Amino acid sequence: MAENTSATGGYLRPVIAPDEGRDLSAFIGTVLAGLTGITMPGYIRPLWQAVPPAVPEPNQTWLAYGLQVVDVAGLSPYLSVEETTEDGAQVEYGRMQQEETIEVNVQVYGLHCMSYAHAIRDGLSLGQNREAMLTYGLSYGGASNVRRVPEQVDTRWYDRADITLTFRRQAERTFRVLSLVKSAGEINAQTFETATPE
Repeated sequence: MAENTSATGGYLRPVIAPDEGRDLSAFIGTVLAGLTGITMPGYIRPLWQAVPPAVPEPNQTWLAYGLQVVDVAGLSPYLSVEETTEDGAQVEYGRMQQEETIEVNVQVYGLHCMSYAHAIRDGLSLGQNREAMLTYGLSYGGASNVRRVPEQVDTRWYDRADITLTFRRQAERTFRVLSLVKSAGEINAQTFETATPE
């Protein structure tokens, strides 16, 4: 694949980007496992899987979660140009920074689903529980009310509690945006005069 820079024309793709999709979802799963003590991956699972696993028994505590909204702040993205050295050559990158808000819908099932949903909400209020998120670039923005939403699967009712968690991050994406820093060569110019008003 040809090098993708602003010098080649066409669309620019990021060469470095934050974790999205499955990687970000997997990290959120580890946070939920740590806050609840529910084992992964069997009883903590992403929503909307292509081949959904079997639903546990109604008395088993488990949860499903999914990233529903990734929104940007009202601010325009900030682009800065940085120079670095790769393989002895001077390379420039345009680093774009954008504030993002991520909403995660969590559905907790089981006889004690309300207690586990509250444990997630209250656990995120403790600084020690948020340390791993900070190393991942996420900060905790808050949680919705816990809603009890029993769900019927086939002919059986499953007790369920829903909570929406909000996280924020400063997402950085790096593009090969080149700028004119210096040039080599000759400039030939003709001498000309302009009339100066008196």
